[in-house]
Amino acid sequence: MRLKAPPMFPHARITIVIGLRDKYHDAHLLSLGKEVVRGDDVKRGWSQFVGVSYERRIYVFRFATTEAQDDALMARMNADANHSRFNLLSRNCADFTGSILNFYFPQTFRRSILPDAGITTPRQISYKLVRYARKHPETELRIFDIPQVPGYRRRSRGNKSIAKSLITTGLVIPLAFFTPYVAGGVLVDYLLWGRYPLPLKNVPVFKPEDLSQLETGGR
Repeated sequence: MRLKAPPMFPHARITIVIGLRDKYHDAHLLSLGKEVVRGDDVKRGWSQFVGVSYERRIYVFRFATTEAQDDALMARMNADANHSRFNLLSRNCADFTGSILNFYFPQTFRRSILPDAGITTPRQISYKLVRYARKHPETELRIFDIPQVPGYRRRSRGNKSIAKSLITTGLVIPLAFFTPYVAGGVLVDYLLWGRYPLPLKNVPVFKPEDLSQLETGGR
């Protein structure tokens, strides 16, 4: 979902973004009821899915599906319990994405012990999708870049593996004082498995006025 900032605010302020989200809610989400949780930095809610480009840079991974597949997925989602079971280590957002992709591509997105000590990350899922698409051209995978709107949030940083994050931030150094073997394992994890590439350079960039192409199937 997207919102378009007024042209007089090239750098979106938080008050402007909140106002735009409220207008979107009143125009499109009231049918869900007035008690739908808004959400914040701690608790998830509808506001986290509206105007996401004000918060971060977004990469879109688009692949071909059939109408029957999409209907079957929606039926499965609607039949499932409407309850969040989030767990950072075993049921995080990347795990959820992997389960959706496994619906279309069974047995493709499995949890791996390495890299990242068995924790699923967005970078892992993206890499596996790209690798699968290279072997299966019928997937018709395309990648798009939706830049972050300048404003109250700091600019998005590149997504890293857990091992790379520990190394580049220097957190592996104090870890080495307490558990040198674990720190060594992190380094090996990064060198052997944690540097898998993603083809995110030179992909088409979608500005707000271009996003309708994602709805209509334009290429």
